[in-house]
Amino acid sequence: GVLIAEALTFGDTIERLLEVLLVVLVGISLAQAWSPRAALLAVVLFALVRPVSALLMLTGTRTSVAQRGLMGWFGIRGIGSLYYVSYALNHGVSGLLAETLVQIVVTVVATSIVLHGLSVTPILARYERTLPRAPVFAA
Repeated sequence: GVLIAEALTFGDTIERLLEVLLVVLVGISLAQAWSPRAALLAVVLFALVRPVSALLMLTGTRTSVAQRGLMGWFGIRGIGSLYYVSYALNHGVSGLLAETLVQIVVTVVATSIVLHGLSVTPILARYERTLPRAPVFAA
């Protein structure tokens, strides 16, 4: 059991280090790939498309409106988009289309890192204040 726990901890550490590396690489690539048009797309995706999609898709589930809102705002990790754009570039997408795809992905991922990074603490703190408190029993 100890070996498995250590292996899982090591895996988590490696995952976090790779995430940091990817965030740094996104930051570096912003100098060449930032696009104001893609930033506008990011705002539409974050403020309209993903929240509305989450609210609609989670209707009828046991999630609360607040939980749906959280899922709509934070969504899933967008870092996977870097893999998909790399795959496309390595499988024949080139020229202006490749440049446009890279601009969109890098801009949307960078915008996500900033917006969600700044908002996660206050939004989750506000959400946690709405949760019912578990009774504390003295032993």
